[in-house]
Amino acid sequence: MSKLPKYYFRDIPAETMKEIMDGMQDAMPEPDIDEMLETLDRLNRSIVAQTVPAWHQSIGQFLSDVCAEYHA
Repeated sequence: MSKLPKYYFRDIPAETMKEIMDGMQDAMPEPDIDEMLETLDRLNRSIVAQTVPAWHQSIGQFLSDVCAEYHA
């Protein structure tokens, strides 16, 4: 328990804090792997540039459009 910040936990004994933390960890539900994979897939599909070259191309297009608007 030496890694806990003393400012917040100085008045709680280490054994009590460990008991609290263990109880909190036991109370957490098990992660739903299917839900996590679905979320990850949704995030991956929402990213326009999936590769570095595609990212550079999309930034280049953006800068080109901005310059064209500025010079028009």
